[in-house]
Amino acid sequence: MIVSQNKNGQNRLLVYNESVLMPDKDDNLTFIIENENLNYKIRFTFSQEGEKYSTTFWEDSNAGYLHYQLNNWDSSTYVEVTKPVELKVLNSDSKFWMKFRNQSLENKNHRKFQLSIWKEIE
Repeated sequence: MIVSQNKNGQNRLLVYNESVLMPDKDDNLTFIIENENLNYKIRFTFSQEGEKYSTTFWEDSNAGYLHYQLNNWDSSTYVEVTKPVELKVLNSDSKFWMKFRNQSLENKNHRKFQLSIWKEIE
C-alpha cells in the first residue's frame, strides 16, 4: 500500500500503477482496469502531429473507453502530464486522480509508458 499526503494534509491511496515497456513505439495502449475501485478502459495513442507535448482527449462511448492522443511526446528525458486528471466514478463520492508519463526518443523505436491512479482517502 502506498499513500501520499499533500501539503494540505489530504491523503491519496495508490490504487493502480503500471509501467510498460512497449514492443513497438507506434503501438497503441489500452489499460483495462477492473477492480474494486474502478472500472475503466483508457486508451493512449501516440502521434507525431500536432503541437509538441499536447494532448487530445475524447470519450468513445461506443467502445466504452477514454481516449488520449499524445502529440509529439518524444523527449530526451520524459514527458508527464503536469496536473492530475480527475476520473469520474458513477455512483461514488470518491475522488480519483490519474497521472501518466512517457519516455521515448525521436528516431528510436522504443517507448516506456507509466500510468498511476490515486484515490482520495481520509
